[in-house]
This record gives sequence, structure tokens and C-alpha cells, in this order.
Amino acid sequence: MNTEDLLTKEIAKIGAIGGFVGGGFAGAIGGATGSFSAAKKLSTEVIEKEIRLSLTPEETLRKALQVVSKLGRVQPVEFKSKVPIISGLIGSGFMNMNPCVINVELIGAEAEQTLVRISGAAKEGLIKQNTAAKAVNKVTLGLTKF
Repeated sequence: MNTEDLLTKEIAKIGAIGGFVGGGFAGAIGGATGSFSAAKKLSTEVIEKEIRLSLTPEETLRKALQVVSKLGRVQPVEFKSKVPIISGLIGSGFMNMNPCVINVELIGAEAEQTLVRISGAAKEGLIKQNTAAKAVNKVTLGLTKF
């Protein structure tokens, strides 16, 4: 599933929960449908950050998997290149309610150091929550904390 579809689906789930609370099963259907339609129209903000870690590529992948698992849930990745990627879906923004797709890519390695690109993609409405930037910062903090 691509990033746009995944974000739209996750926003619809949140709408369904809100609709259920306010109107039961009928409200859940309306909440999901309305959220899904609105999410398709929202722009997607993408933020990228590169960091160098004093870890081997294997240690970096292990740590990235732990961090993404702790913050959210790991997603399957469609491999289009030979670059190792850990992908996940984490909550960010106000009350961690806004879904963000995170990718941690190993883009370079040398003796005991690995260059990592962390990217986040999230839907943003009229009131910007900087969801992707906050999610990228959370993952960066997790990777750099020892």
C-alpha cells in the first residue's frame, strides 16, 4: 500500500472512532466516510533528515526496528531498491492522533558508522500540526539515545 492510501485509511479509522462515540454504528460509518473523503483532499507534508550513527548497519537496523515498534507499528515495505528500509506508522501531532508514515533508510556505511535518512509523511489540514517533523524528531531521538 502506498503512503497516500495508508494515511487516508488511518485517518478514516480515527473518524470512525469519533463517529462511533457520537452516534454509534451509524455514526462510525459516517465518520469513516467523511474522514476518508476529507483526507483524500489534504496535502501530504514530507520531511527528511539525515543523521550519522556510530553503529554498524546491522546494529542500526536493529535499533530502528526497536524505535519504530515502540513508537507505533512496523509496516511491510515494497522493496524497489537495495537500500535497507524500516517503515512504520506512528502517531504524531496533537495528542499523537495524526498518523505519520516513517521510513528509516540506511544510505551509507563505513567502519562502525552508518548514514541514515529518516523521512516522515503526514496529511496536514488548515491548522498545521507539523506532524511529519515531530515524528521524524521522535525517531531521531530514539535512534541517537543510547
